Amino acid sequence: MTKPKNGVEEQRSRVSRRERSKLFSSLLGHWSKEESKRQENDEPLAYFPKPFVRAYVGLLFAGVVASVVAYAVLVYLVPGMDKDRADTLRTALLVVGGSGAVAALYASYRKQRTDEHIYIRDQDKLFTERYNAAAGQLGSEATTIRLAGVYALARIADDSKRDRPTSLSVLCAYLRLPYDPDDSNADVCERQVRITAQAIIAERLRSHHPGFWMKAEVNLRGACLIDAGFEGIEASSFDATGATFSGPARFDTAKFSHNALFGDAEFRDDAWFVNKVTFGGVAKFDGARFKGRAMFHSATFDGSVSFCKAKFKGKIAKFLGVTFNETVQFSGAELDHAGFELAEFFKGVDFGDHTTEFDERINDATFDEPPGLFMTKCSEKYPPRWPVGYTHPNQDWIVWF
Repeated sequence: MTKPKNGVEEQRSRVSRRERSKLFSSLLGHWSKEESKRQENDEPLAYFPKPFVRAYVGLLFAGVVASVVAYAVLVYLVPGMDKDRADTLRTALLVVGGSGAVAALYASYRKQRTDEHIYIRDQDKLFTERYNAAAGQLGSEATTIRLAGVYALARIADDSKRDRPTSLSVLCAYLRLPYDPDDSNADVCERQVRITAQAIIAERLRSHHPGFWMKAEVNLRGACLIDAGFEGIEASSFDATGATFSGPARFDTAKFSHNALFGDAEFRDDAWFVNKVTFGGVAKFDGARFKGRAMFHSATFDGSVSFCKAKFKGKIAKFLGVTFNETVQFSGAELDHAGFELAEFFKGVDFGDHTTEFDERINDATFDEPPGLFMTKCSEKYPPRWPVGYTHPNQDWIVWF
């Protein structure tokens, strides 16, 4: 049973909601300006037809000229046509009739294009009104209204492919607002709103969803994410620099086609980057703090990887069967129990430049015990950088290629 709030806690909660409303109102103003700029950039795509009278008269005039030319050709160049000039004239007048038909087709085409332009303009107006209403709901102090705003933005994104990046940006901006779910005074209702927003984002980052946000650029810098379930997502870039992950963070089978940034992020529970997670670009975990298990089983890193000064203070850090296609940096990292069994290093692994005692450190990386290297594959051209004069106790287990 939830403990009732006392007067001080209730007042603090109300102040927090007002501050959140003010912050989001300022964000709403920013996104409204961005939306206006986007519409201005889209304006050249609108349909601006030429003056109708000029075009229509031009088509008729061209038909008359064509009929005169046709009559002259038939009379003077076609043998026998000069004897029956009435029949020749009828043939020439058919050209005029054809030009009239062309003019009618043009009028119909013009009307169709104009109707389409009016429809698009009305749709833009409708989506703008829906967007402003939804974003305004997110700034409300009432939980139910904020939830309605989250679902409204999701519906807008589902209905309008062009408005998906804007809807994603607003939802991410909301999650970046200050909030700590582990605080004893945290608003329980706000927690539910955030979990819903996270779920909507994650659902639409999966390719099987009808409203899949293709090539999405996710900006969750400094956000607080609760029981983050991003399994199977596909994103062009994912920026969670300085983010806080409260509860388990799941990124199973995720695909990041470009940069994946988790520098200075805090994982308060287990972090799962397993089951063939693919990092297509730069992957940064510099300064990240893993307080639970850090699992990277069967992940593939196609770009450069950096865990510089990362702290793995949980039970275990496992890179079982991981493929590193570029250089891996662990300079200054702290690992309690690290395992690289069956991993593949194609461009080498670097533990830093400072040589210290191996009992506690490998170069500038700290271990409680030597990292596991059973059947680890390393390139002879790019061998692991160990301290000068030091030989890893299990180095014979490395498979060289």
